[in-house]
Amino acid sequence: MKSNRLTRREYWDDHWKTFKPKIITEKNIQNIFPSLFKKYLPVNHKFRCLEVGCVPGDLLIALNKIFGYRPVGVDYNNKIDLIRKNMRKNGITDYKVYKADIFKFEPKEKYDVVCSFGLIEHFSDPKPCIGKMASLVRKGGYYIVHVPNFRWLQYIIHYFSDKELFDTHNLKYMDIDNLEKVIHEVASVETIYAGYFGIIQDWPKTGFLPMDIIHYLTHGFNIIADKLGLNTLLANRYTSTDTVFIGRKL
Repeated sequence: MKSNRLTRREYWDDHWKTFKPKIITEKNIQNIFPSLFKKYLPVNHKFRCLEVGCVPGDLLIALNKIFGYRPVGVDYNNKIDLIRKNMRKNGITDYKVYKADIFKFEPKEKYDVVCSFGLIEHFSDPKPCIGKMASLVRKGGYYIVHVPNFRWLQYIIHYFSDKELFDTHNLKYMDIDNLEKVIHEVASVETIYAGYFGIIQDWPKTGFLPMDIIHYLTHGFNIIADKLGLNTLLANRYTSTDTVFIGRKL
């Protein structure tokens, strides 16, 4: 199966080389978990949750702590031992982790939840990856695809701060219409939620005071927006930071 990867294994080895495990809580995990996922995902301590592209394990740990899901991860990353260290740091012992290419991963079981966070946008053609992940969801199970949104305002921000990331990200599927369409083309799932999350990212801090004023203003705004629950209410395709699909396997 052709992977069409826009990144190499070495890219991820370098990306995670300075990562340090930490205790995960609702306060320090991405606010999309308590703010959005709580609205659409059930708490169930019997569910087995597979994250594809799971290094370093923070998000699997959050799904375990917030929803009770038993963590399973698969990743071809050489830094996969970071997950074991992270699980140990958080006192989680009931988990499984596989070092494998998703296209060669053939587990004997189907999962109650299959998810990816920041994965499918690293493929020039994400259909094979999306279809493979969907095939691992049990009937009635949940399927979650999350990607960052680097379009519109976010494109401008990243163009001036780190435009090299455009070489390794497929922006087409950061548009929710395109993402939802391709998911339905290759996977038998019903849509539970398809939309955006967040209002605007913190403007990068540069050390140049006039620009850093914008950083502090956006940072303060995001703190207030999060506390008021505006990250979902005011989410839109033009400024939001995240694109999210949540579905149920038919």
